[in-house]
Amino acid sequence: HSDCGSKDMFMQYETVRGSNALNKGSLSNTLINAAASSQVCDTFGVHSSIPILKQLYDDGDLSFVANAGLLNEYVTTKDYNVKTKIKIGAHNIQRDEMMKQDVADIHPGKGVGGRLLDVLKKLNHLVSGTSVSSGGKVLESYSVPAINVNANGVERFSPMTFVNKRLTDLALLNNVTSLGSNFMADIWARSIQFDIEENERIGDAVQQANVQTSFPSTNFGTQFETIATMINTTDIRK
Repeated sequence: HSDCGSKDMFMQYETVRGSNALNKGSLSNTLINAAASSQVCDTFGVHSSIPILKQLYDDGDLSFVANAGLLNEYVTTKDYNVKTKIKIGAHNIQRDEMMKQDVADIHPGKGVGGRLLDVLKKLNHLVSGTSVSSGGKVLESYSVPAINVNANGVERFSPMTFVNKRLTDLALLNNVTSLGSNFMADIWARSIQFDIEENERIGDAVQQANVQTSFPSTNFGTQFETIATMINTTDIRK
């Protein structure tokens, strides 16, 4: 927005965005102070229709990630196909690459969100990653298992009593191994047992959730309601 040294970054923004650019005056009530960051400007503007983002930022509950992308160097329409390390013409590839943010493929199979969780865990923070509906790849981590939740809420493994009895038997059988036990089967059994127990734990927590905000009956409204429910159960799931 402003305070960009000798550069007029807002003018550059207007040139690139053309008729889609926001009016500078419309941002006067949603300006944020980014002087403590390493960005070229000290003042940024948040869209006036979502002032809650300014409030969250000012309260220290929200961070912005700027200039994140997948181009490893400057390219033109004539040489991008040769210089870029990933295919940038397909929507599905772009989506997956944005979730990884790893052009050099230093962390194959891991997501940018998952790697952030790894760092926070190393700093002794209590962390978890939850994906609602889709996009679980972004949370693929070295050390923090991702929780994938249906947009309509937590789907229990089975509501039937006789199945729950079998789950108890499964827990008793798990880790009953011998010298000749199959290593892969042991890992699989542990993973299945962990997932079932986590499913039950999260399902119990969601039943205790108390979300008082009303959300619209739309696809995104349902997803945001599930997100709010998961946030509401944070203390229960610790």
